[in-house]
Amino acid sequence: YREEEEFLIVNQSPTLILRPEKKDSSVTVTSELMEYSRKTQIGQALGKVHIVKGDLQAFCEKALLYNQENKIILSDKPKAIQKESQISGSQIILFLKDDKLEQIQVDEAQVFYKNPNDSLKNIKEENFLSGKKMLLALEEEKIKEIKLLVMPPVYIPPLLKILYHFQKIRPRVILFRFFSSRVKPNKF
Repeated sequence: YREEEEFLIVNQSPTLILRPEKKDSSVTVTSELMEYSRKTQIGQALGKVHIVKGDLQAFCEKALLYNQENKIILSDKPKAIQKESQISGSQIILFLKDDKLEQIQVDEAQVFYKNPNDSLKNIKEENFLSGKKMLLALEEEKIKEIKLLVMPPVYIPPLLKILYHFQKIRPRVILFRFFSSRVKPNKF
């Protein structure tokens, strides 16, 4: 600890638990090295970073925690896994509000997910979405809406059963709204 700079460096595989008193909202971070500045309220985790919040796990080589802004930026091979779904990209930004995950932004996004069993087919459908940028809005830490910036051509999963007509030059933003187990897409 450098007292005059109010700067802390911890090595030897430290573990940080944010809000341990709120078990369902706590965040656990482990890495090879952690640094934190009290003056700026910015923390950094480096090397084999693993973040756990409920059933969401995130992995990367570098994570920046902006305490005042309630956001965590994951870079250097970031990926997040929740149940049978996985998100990866060049950078993943997690936005928190009231200790809950409110939004996820993914640059150069690739998302693989399995939908729950279709009651008519009794099978799980696998889906893949990718795009230049993806914004996932959450409500009660469940995905409520996905905005996807795509560059044509784009593949829309069969589950959505929608044909989109894209202009060949201009990028498009596609909005998916989730209503219980049904998806309602819109396009801009």
